Amino acid sequence: MVMRISILHALFCALIGILLMPSTSMAQDEQLMITAIEIRGNDFVTDQEILSVMRGRAGEVFSLNTLSEDLGRIEALGWFAVEPEHILEPFEGGVKIIIVVHENPKFAGVQIEQNGPGLLPQGELAILFALEPDEVINNSKVTRGIVEIERKYRDNGYTAATVTDLSIGDDGIIGIKINEGIISDIIVQGNTKTRTHVILRELNTKIGDVFNAVTFRRDLERIYNLQLFEDIQPSFELDPNREVILYINVVEARTGQVGFGAGYSSNDGFLATISYSERNFRGVGQRLTALGQIGGPNPDFQVSFYNPWIDEDRTSISVEGFLMNESDRIRDPEDPEIVTPFELRRIGGSFSVARPMSEHVLLNLSFRTLNGSVTFIDEEGQPLPADQIPQLSENEWVANNLIDGTTNAFTARLAYDTRDFSLDPSQGMLASVQTSMIGHVLGGSYDAFKYELEWREYLLLSGGPEDISQLSPVAYRQNHVLAVRVLYGGSTGDLPLIERFKIGGQYS
Repeated sequence: MVMRISILHALFCALIGILLMPSTSMAQDEQLMITAIEIRGNDFVTDQEILSVMRGRAGEVFSLNTLSEDLGRIEALGWFAVEPEHILEPFEGGVKIIIVVHENPKFAGVQIEQNGPGLLPQGELAILFALEPDEVINNSKVTRGIVEIERKYRDNGYTAATVTDLSIGDDGIIGIKINEGIISDIIVQGNTKTRTHVILRELNTKIGDVFNAVTFRRDLERIYNLQLFEDIQPSFELDPNREVILYINVVEARTGQVGFGAGYSSNDGFLATISYSERNFRGVGQRLTALGQIGGPNPDFQVSFYNPWIDEDRTSISVEGFLMNESDRIRDPEDPEIVTPFELRRIGGSFSVARPMSEHVLLNLSFRTLNGSVTFIDEEGQPLPADQIPQLSENEWVANNLIDGTTNAFTARLAYDTRDFSLDPSQGMLASVQTSMIGHVLGGSYDAFKYELEWREYLLLSGGPEDISQLSPVAYRQNHVLAVRVLYGGSTGDLPLIERFKIGGQYS
């Protein structure tokens, strides 16, 4: 009897295979009908919930395509650990479909392994699965939980963090492994003149840190503010250990300039001017500027030097010295044809030091001195005493600014700066307070105090690029920025001309 049943079952399965082969001549009444559907292996999920997503029904024509689609819909319910299986058996002159499922266990907890310092508390991550104790684990909730975990990392700036492994144990424990995105290397490319350490020292992002897009974005803005590069493009890749390799690709700008000029003046005769400027002196980001003029009665020169980094606290210094000679004339207010020539000689210099107090706060201290002397010339080219010149007695402005004197000034400036790009900002703000003491204990010909308050705001009217690989100013050049500036200044005492506030021009 057993052998007979086995033979009949084998013949039935063979018949099903033959009948399901494509045939254009097969008649409708030769097709197998579904005579029953049975669900096996479900302890928590009801038969009705499974049957409700199936299109195949008892009493309908059997189709392998429909069965395959039904198995996919059952799997999409999310309650099962593996793909549902099926068994076909002869039953009452047709075919019986048996669906075999393997349910997920009831939820018992989450076990998290973080490859990194554990930036986010595991308890905060576990609740993102939205599963209650003893609830049957649903794969859709697990998938959403993984998405929410990676989103939570991204919202905190850790955009390289990913879930690399997932398991659901028979005991109901969901196990996940999170690669938090440790940086294994930082590689600078494209710099032929600029030394690599000049770029790397601007980074708060270090090898061994977990990659943070917010920190790295600010790092790249700081590099661009060195004014050494036309463009900066970062890129990323994972090493075999799934750690992050950062690439900083730079396009160096032309930073050096040499100029020469020549001319002739009836007052000074032949004049020649030579200028040199370099924003990346020796490839370390130092700035050197020299300007000289030869010819005429007296030579002129101006030299300045800036070092952006003298210690690990990012302290910068700048030094300037100059000797300027100028020949001019003043006219008699009663008779403009009467002029008195004079020679104005100015010699001075400045020294300043600046240090960041925090990411956005900068303190700058500077001292400057200027000594001016004026020599009036008579018709025979001899020095003329100032009290013999009517233009000075009748013109207070000229008298106050064409006299000998020394100006010594000390200035302290505190600035709060959140601008992205200092020379061409697209967003952020700058607020500063500045006060200067002129003379007094510093000596000199003038005693005064001067103070300034300034506020600038930059608003990006069109949306900037969100992709961190497109954050350089090149990506913002097609956008519109609204800039607002408010400046307030005042002084007390005898303020020299060179220290007075000026109205008009781009800096007012």
